[in-house]
Amino acid sequence: MRRSLFLAAVAAVVTLALVAPAGAESVTVAGKNGITKMFASNRTGSVLTKVWGLGAPCGGAQHLVIEIRWGTSKAYQQQASCISNEWGYGLYFLPDRTTGSNGKPAPCKGKLRYNADKGFFKSVIARECIPKAPNRVRVKVTGFDFGYMVVGKAGPTKLLSRG
Repeated sequence: MRRSLFLAAVAAVVTLALVAPAGAESVTVAGKNGITKMFASNRTGSVLTKVWGLGAPCGGAQHLVIEIRWGTSKAYQQQASCISNEWGYGLYFLPDRTTGSNGKPAPCKGKLRYNADKGFFKSVIARECIPKAPNRVRVKVTGFDFGYMVVGKAGPTKLLSRG
């Protein structure tokens, strides 16, 4: 009787461990050339990225690209630029990021905001905006400020599992 109860308890624990939802996998990586660090989290409903080191849009930051990639060539890029003192951004699917082509607009552009109090850009890209992305992705950022024309970068991260 005790052995049966013990085996039933072990089976229940193993079953719960196998079906329990995993948390979002996240990582912080150091940057260089103006980008000091990047935080990336592959959440259940979105990919969250925070980028430190660049100045405010158009007051410091001139260009920022957040790339969500997998495999050897496919990626989504959230591209932001200051053109004629206007900050704009969009999200694009690149079937082959190695060719340097612009890609095709994604179904939506996600959100990209600058937190002036804490000095970082925050990007939230909903999974509906990146339907071709698999559950495990890497994140990479590049960008630069006005007057600092060396491209800053952070990443790519390790493969991050979706939480």
